[in-house]
Amino acid sequence: MPRVRNLHTDTVQLVDRKTRCVEVLGPELPGSRYATDRQLVFDEYRRGMDRPQRIGLCFAADGRRAKFLIGEGDRADRLLDLVARHPKTPARKARPYGTKAWLVEG
Repeated sequence: MPRVRNLHTDTVQLVDRKTRCVEVLGPELPGSRYATDRQLVFDEYRRGMDRPQRIGLCFAADGRRAKFLIGEGDRADRLLDLVARHPKTPARKARPYGTKAWLVEG
């Protein structure tokens, strides 16, 4: 039987709900030319057949760590709720999406 590879190698955690800031910890993405070139996309697989949408703006990145400012709107609020839902589990799983983005599924 073939071995199943774990696609979820990165984590997303809430830094501050009031300022709408999250942090992604994971390997450096190969397509990021500049540190703030990274993207955060969110896929709500229960909400329909929409493609994942870019949800955050990277304002600080250093190696394996990147901080994102989450935008306004219903989808962005649902991402923040998803990340902050379980206080005893501070991190949510993410995975690489393309060469410059991380994907959070919810």
